[in-house]
Amino acid sequence: YFRGELPVEHVAVMHAQAPDEAEAIAKGLRELLPGQEIPIGKIGCVLGTHTGPKALGVVYIKK
Repeated sequence: YFRGELPVEHVAVMHAQAPDEAEAIAKGLRELLPGQEIPIGKIGCVLGTHTGPKALGVVYIKK
């Protein structure tokens, strides 16, 4: 997702009605970034209106 952007300070997975898919992405990220807390959150209604259901995203801040 962001291999060229490592290291990262914070990372999270966001989803729109796709919790299982978001968890799968977070699991892969936890393997890539051991010890890093990777929360999973829901995409809000404003963004979700434009993405529709099943949208997924990874957000991060570089170190």
